[in-house]
Amino acid sequence: MFSSDLREGEKINKTESETSFDNNLSESFTATAIKTIRELETSYNSEQAYLENYSDVFDFEGGEAIFDARRVPEKGLPNALDYLEGEVTVLMNKVDSKVLEKIVRNDFDIGVENDKIDEFESALRKVEHKFVVNRLREME
Repeated sequence: MFSSDLREGEKINKTESETSFDNNLSESFTATAIKTIRELETSYNSEQAYLENYSDVFDFEGGEAIFDARRVPEKGLPNALDYLEGEVTVLMNKVDSKVLEKIVRNDFDIGVENDKIDEFESALRKVEHKFVVNRLREME
């Protein structure tokens, strides 16, 4: 049994630093890595495949790749993401929850322009939360 000086129904107050930490964690943390496209360009090496169309996706046999989803028609994108295996970073320019769900499910990373990071982090938090809740339901 826990002991406390508080009476039933009384609120527990957090210190300012604890509240700040909680807010920062909930506002900026995603399990899916989000990198800037500029960062990816500077760290790109010849060991990585660069996939810029669906033909490249279906020819890819695993390993490390950057998939430029900005260059392919959106209609087939979720199916293409299901086909890919490996350490894949998907370059995107607009938020699409179905595509983000596939990225989270497949444990891929995301590459976006610097000014889109906040928008993608916000959308990813929602998708990851939904993903975790669904996994917990499956375990019951």
